[in-house]
Amino acid sequence: MKQRIHGFTLVEMLGATALAAVLILALLTTITTIRRTQSALVDSTRGTGWPPGLQTSLTWDITHAVQVEGLHETLVIIGYGALDPITLAPMHRLCRITYFVATANEPSRDSHDSAKDANTRWLLRRQELLDDAQAAPWTELLCSDAAAIQLVEKQPPRRVHITVQSTDNHRADFDAWIMPQ
Repeated sequence: MKQRIHGFTLVEMLGATALAAVLILALLTTITTIRRTQSALVDSTRGTGWPPGLQTSLTWDITHAVQVEGLHETLVIIGYGALDPITLAPMHRLCRITYFVATANEPSRDSHDSAKDANTRWLLRRQELLDDAQAAPWTELLCSDAAAIQLVEKQPPRRVHITVQSTDNHRADFDAWIMPQ
C-alpha cells in the first residue's frame, strides 16, 4: 500500500503568496499615508512659515500641467504630474490634481478655555488618475492654517502665478511655467 505524502499544492502556494502580497501592499500604503500626514503636521506647526514640500508639490504639478484653472479657493491642474501614492515617485500619467482649502474643527489648545473649538483650515492636494478609472483618488495634507489658494494670473503663453494665503496673513507666491503640449 502506497503511503500518501501530505502537503500544499502549487496552486495553493501561489494563491497564498498573492494574498500575502496584496495584504503587504495595503499595509505599506497605510503606513506611508500616516507617515506623510504626520510629517506634514510637524512641518506645518514648526512656525517657520510654509512647509518646504508645498513649493515642491506646486512647482511639480504646474510644470507638468496642460491646463490650469482657478476657482473659489481651489486650483485644478490637469496634466502629467501624477505621483505614486506610496512612494511619491513620478508616474507621468494623465491626472487631475486639485488643491483646495478644507476646514476641520479641532479642540483648542488654549489652557484658559479648553471648551472652545477652533476652526483649522488645511491645504490639501487631491489626485485622480484620468487614464485609469479603477485607480482610487487620494488626498494628501500639505499644510495647516491655510486661508486660500488662488490662481492670480495666467500670462501668455504658459506662465502661471499662484498665491497661498495663511490665516495669520503670511503669503507665499509661486511662479511656474506650464509644459508645452
